[in-house]
Amino acid sequence: DVYAADLERIEVLSGPQGTLFGKNTIGGAMNISSTKPQDELDASMSLRAANFGTIETRAMLNLPITDWLASRFSVSSKNRKGWVENTFRDETMFDRNAVAFLGALQIRPLDTLTIDVLGNYAHNRARGQANTCQWESNASPAFGPALVPGLEEACKATNWRTTTANLEPKYEDENYGVWGTITWDIGEIGPLE
Repeated sequence: DVYAADLERIEVLSGPQGTLFGKNTIGGAMNISSTKPQDELDASMSLRAANFGTIETRAMLNLPITDWLASRFSVSSKNRKGWVENTFRDETMFDRNAVAFLGALQIRPLDTLTIDVLGNYAHNRARGQANTCQWESNASPAFGPALVPGLEEACKATNWRTTTANLEPKYEDENYGVWGTITWDIGEIGPLE
């Protein structure tokens, strides 16, 4: 998915993890880590096309700026045309347009100190899937053909990729955030082994 671009690793931690991750992790936890900036110039891009006009893209640029400052940027997108025809509104449904950006800076002012700052932005827009009629042959006779004559035949004649609805079920979200970590190697403390 577009939100899972440029991942370094995914850790699945079983059992209670309350000490490290808080009191509501009784069943375990997942730790998802983004790739941090590296010391070498690097770039990559991928493009994938599929049915229903689906186009997925991913791009990454790792850019070292100085010997103590490095950056990494990535973008991913997914666009899909709708594949359910709404004959009432003369439009297609179940499309998707999503894009996500991730940026990271790594600052190393000392050999023993590393500061990582990351930020993301994502926008997702989709129009929902249409409702379809499905006939259940085990239904009570009181709720079937006796209640609405011709209902069984009409339902069986519908196409699951066509709907007639005067509605537009939309889903749209936008999220962003900034976070960071500081790693400081303080060396040996006392006679600890």
